[in-house]
Amino acid sequence: MSRSALLLCAFLGILMGVAVAYEVEFTPALKTFILDMHNEMRKKQHGANMNELEWDNTLAQEALDWISSCTFEHQMKGRGENLAFNTDEASNEELITKSMDDWYSEIQYFKYGNKSCSQDCHFSQLVWAETNKVGCAMVRCPTFHVPWDPNTAIPNAWYIGCFYDPKGNDYGVFPWLKGPPCAHCLKGQTCSLNRLCHGEGIIPCVNIESKDHCSFWYEEGECDSNPGFMHKYCRKGCKLCTPAPGEEEEENEPCEDMSKYAQMRHNGQLACEIWRQNKQCETNPFLKTACKKTCGFC
Repeated sequence: MSRSALLLCAFLGILMGVAVAYEVEFTPALKTFILDMHNEMRKKQHGANMNELEWDNTLAQEALDWISSCTFEHQMKGRGENLAFNTDEASNEELITKSMDDWYSEIQYFKYGNKSCSQDCHFSQLVWAETNKVGCAMVRCPTFHVPWDPNTAIPNAWYIGCFYDPKGNDYGVFPWLKGPPCAHCLKGQTCSLNRLCHGEGIIPCVNIESKDHCSFWYEEGECDSNPGFMHKYCRKGCKLCTPAPGEEEEENEPCEDMSKYAQMRHNGQLACEIWRQNKQCETNPFLKTACKKTCGFC
C-alpha cells in the first residue's frame, strides 16, 4: 500500500472514530542505515559462518502488512521477527538505533553453551548466522495496543517490525559457529569487507549438529518424525544428499561409541562392552550407532 493511500485510510479512519496506522517511508538511506547496524552487530560475534544480511522488499512488505494492525504481537508464521515501539519524539534514525540497541541488549540473557536465552531473545535473531535477508517497516499508530495491558490504548506510537529469512532461534543449536570470520562460509560465498559470508552458497552434505548422534536418530526414525530439525542439521545422516569430495566421512561421523553409553558402567564394566559380550551387537539395531566402535561397525 502506498504512503498516500495509507494516509487517506488514516484520515477516513479518524473520521469514523477508528485509528489506522500510516506508513513511515523506509528511504534508501534508512535501509542502508539499518542494514549497516545489523551487520555491525553480526560482525561483533566473530562467527565463522555468519552471513551478511541483504535487504529484501518482500519481507519489508510482509512486515508492513503485519504491523499496520498497531498491536504488539508476533505473527509466528515462518519468519524471524523483531518488533519494537516507542512514543518518544525523535528522528527515525534515533528510534531505530534505540530499538536495535534494546534488541541487542538481550545478549545478557544469552548463553552460547546452552544454545538458548533465559528470557526474550531478539538478540539471537539479530545474529543468527544462517539468516541472510531482512526487510523492515515502520508505521505511526494514532492508538497502539499491547497484550499485557489490553484495556489501555497508547497514543501516537512509532512501531517497527523487521522480518528475517531464514528464521532463527531454533533452540538447541548454536546460532553461529565459533572460529575465524568466514572460515565456514558455504561453497560459492565470498568474504565481504565486513568479514561476513556474502551471497548464496551450496549447503554441504554434512551433519552439522550432534554429529555422532545423526545416524542414531536416523535409525530411530527421527528424519521422518522430526524433519524440521533433522533435514537441516543431519542432512547426511538422513540420506538427503551425497557427500562431495572433501566432505570426509571421519569428519562428520567419528568412529566412537555415543558418549552416554561409552561412559555408562555396570560393576565396573562399560555398557557397550557388556552388550558386545552378550552378542547383542548382531541382534540389536540400536547398537549400530550407540556402540558402533565397540561392536566394530566402523
